[in-house]
Amino acid sequence: MNSDNKGGLQEEIDALLKALPTRRAPRTLLPRVLAAMQSQAALPWYRTSWQTWPPTLRVASLATLLSLFGGLCLAGWELPRADAYASTVGQLSQWLSGVGAFWNALAVLVSAGLAAARQLPAGFIAGGLVSLGLGYGLCIGLGAAWIRVAFGGHSQ
Repeated sequence: MNSDNKGGLQEEIDALLKALPTRRAPRTLLPRVLAAMQSQAALPWYRTSWQTWPPTLRVASLATLLSLFGGLCLAGWELPRADAYASTVGQLSQWLSGVGAFWNALAVLVSAGLAAARQLPAGFIAGGLVSLGLGYGLCIGLGAAWIRVAFGGHSQ
């Protein structure tokens, strides 16, 4: 399509759109919008966004949050030096040692599987992937057919 035809098409579409009659809003739109605005205005300050809170409450809440954040940072800084931390970490490491052993065994199995897959010819891998895709498509198709039969109306 050349640029001359494109420009004419745009002008034709523009003329057709401008010839359409203007649409009127439903009669219930304005009352619904006004009711929604009044319900938002009637909310208490703690139900509105933080930016609309009174300034003193915003400053107080910001100071509280900053002090809590500072306390958490200080606790995180001092926690490794605490004796209770060391005993807790020791217990936690004992509990998680089984997870570490499982993770190591899984990593060995995955690496062995990858090494075995590298020895397979590319055609065999491609055939396997195609078979998986066809099986997936078959399951989706049969599932859709079952749903249609199970939930579809019976014609008599």
